[in-house]
Amino acid sequence: MSFLAPLFRLVLFSVKWKAIDENLQEIIGFLYILSSFFKKQLDLSNATLYSSKKLEQEYVK
Repeated sequence: MSFLAPLFRLVLFSVKWKAIDENLQEIIGFLYILSSFFKKQLDLSNATLYSSKKLEQEYVK
């Protein structure tokens, strides 16, 4: 019976680790989506900034 305890602990640990791993994957996926969204926002703001600078240069000419 005593040899079952470490085995049981190992199974519990692996189940916990699997749950943690799945949560980490979800969190990483969420962060990736979030970062891509913010990157798009930054690209858009850079594009508008660039176009406004270009318009300003055209206006100055």
